[in-house]
Amino acid sequence: MQQKTAVRQRRRGGRKKIILITIAAFLALCIGASAIYLNIHYSAGEAAMQAMQGGDGVTVSETDGAFFFDGKGTDAALVFYPGGKVDSEAYAPLMKRLAAGGVDCFLLRLPFRLAVLDMNAADRVVSGYDYKYLLVGGHSLGGVAAASYSDSHADKICGSVLLASYPSGKMSENAPPVLSVYGTRDGVMDPDKFREAQPYLPPFSVTEQISGGNHAGFGDYGAQDGAAVAVADVGRYKMRLLIADLVTELEPRYENTKRLAEPFRYEGDRPTDIRLTVTDAYLESLMRRAAPNTTEELMENFAFSCDFNRKAIPFQTMLVHSSALVYDGGAYLFSADSGVGKSTHTRLWLQAFGDRVHILNDDKPVVRLSGSTALCCGTPFDGGSGIAKNETVPLQAIVFVERGEKNAVRVPSSTEVLQKIYFQTAHMVSAATASRMLENFERLLAMSKFYVLTCNTDISAAYTAFDGIINDTGVKKQ
Repeated sequence: MQQKTAVRQRRRGGRKKIILITIAAFLALCIGASAIYLNIHYSAGEAAMQAMQGGDGVTVSETDGAFFFDGKGTDAALVFYPGGKVDSEAYAPLMKRLAAGGVDCFLLRLPFRLAVLDMNAADRVVSGYDYKYLLVGGHSLGGVAAASYSDSHADKICGSVLLASYPSGKMSENAPPVLSVYGTRDGVMDPDKFREAQPYLPPFSVTEQISGGNHAGFGDYGAQDGAAVAVADVGRYKMRLLIADLVTELEPRYENTKRLAEPFRYEGDRPTDIRLTVTDAYLESLMRRAAPNTTEELMENFAFSCDFNRKAIPFQTMLVHSSALVYDGGAYLFSADSGVGKSTHTRLWLQAFGDRVHILNDDKPVVRLSGSTALCCGTPFDGGSGIAKNETVPLQAIVFVERGEKNAVRVPSSTEVLQKIYFQTAHMVSAATASRMLENFERLLAMSKFYVLTCNTDISAAYTAFDGIINDTGVKKQ
């Protein structure tokens, strides 16, 4: 009997151990899964990281738990809660624009990128600064936190901004008014809950919609799971850019052009030099003639580049179809018809010379004639490569690339230069513009060197080009 009792006790003890081990394993799995979930997030894009560098009168610095976008204003500030699981930096383009317009911005950094884990994060900013007008705002889940903070701090906050968001409950009658903004193609936010929450907003609140806008469009962090694809008229807002020192105005529809244009954004008060226009009919006509698999997004960028090219000519400026390489502070334009291999060649230079070279623009840089100097300027027109830097450097040479088995460099005649440069710039222009264009060509001939490079795709082509163009040795004169 005693032996049987001992066996039963051992069995019960064994079962307890199994249960405890099972519970421990389950808890470990939950903790591991939570850690993985909390660390999965949407990363800030290239335009956002560029905006984090400041510029256009805005400086960006780190404060206690926030990025501070300090612009020209002194009276008003916005404290912004980022969306859930999104890098704070993704909202830098929006913060920078607001700061440049006179509203300083504090972009909060939240634990595990979740506003619900620090709903009162704005306290750190509110207590440390003395602004006459203080607002809070947020995107998505961050908007929920912003609404809650605004409701409970009505004595300090004068208003709140909710982007693709709504309050979790009814806000008090004394809460400051809310500006609520959402896209008609949100795809993430529950539209029924959004409509049901409208009565929760305090008096004098305003709701605005962006036709065709989606949930992720308020930041720069790529496509979001569940978000609808933005349609052509999403955020069709006017942008003012500074391209080759020309104040240029355009209204892009697609994110590709907006992203490339962001580093060129101009917030100053100079009058507009050039207004670019791309109509639906023009875009459709280009698409009918486009190569297979060409998207409207890429074609829009191309269309803007064509319009800029024509309208920049009277300003002693010309867009040259080329890959612009910068070597030791000077620009060398490698120009050729599409498919010949100009980009292939400039990438050989990257392999051969490393950090001494970089590509300024891989398809559509601009040459600006300024006094007695020719300058190579970046543009937001990239030909699909994504390489479009906002830089201006002295132009050293224009090189016309030809495919060949052997590598060689020669100096072309002035007549050959004019023929080649004509077909790599805007040659479908009016008679009056064509006359100005020819004047630009004549000035450019006196300001820059020109070469013809025959080359293959071996890295030796880069060394041959270097000897013939940079060192100007072993070149056949014509």
